[in-house]
Amino acid sequence: MIGEAAAYKMKIKRVIFGGLSTIMLSGSALALSTAGKLIMDVPCQIIVAIWDALRAVGPALVATFFIYGAVKYTYSADDPGGRKQGKTIMIHSIIGFILMALLAGIVAVTGITGNFCTGITI
Repeated sequence: MIGEAAAYKMKIKRVIFGGLSTIMLSGSALALSTAGKLIMDVPCQIIVAIWDALRAVGPALVATFFIYGAVKYTYSADDPGGRKQGKTIMIHSIIGFILMALLAGIVAVTGITGNFCTGITI
């Protein structure tokens, strides 16, 4: 009799677990089908926020670091290490500018071909 009761409890647990699993899966499928746009909007909002911040602050940072590197290069005429450091800063700022331009191109292409994230403008 004790074995039958334990088996019955186990059967009830399986039925409850199966029912809850079905409800959860159907709820997630419903969320993906009806609110799939909302699920996609979260990463897009993050990307848009990062892009807007880069667009606002990026050019000023590139120009500031390039000028800082040029000044460091110019005023370190006697110090080869200082000249090398200034040149490295200028090269890194140019690389940052190139990366920003490539990112703008990627945003333009994804905005034109697939409307990956709405709200991103160049």
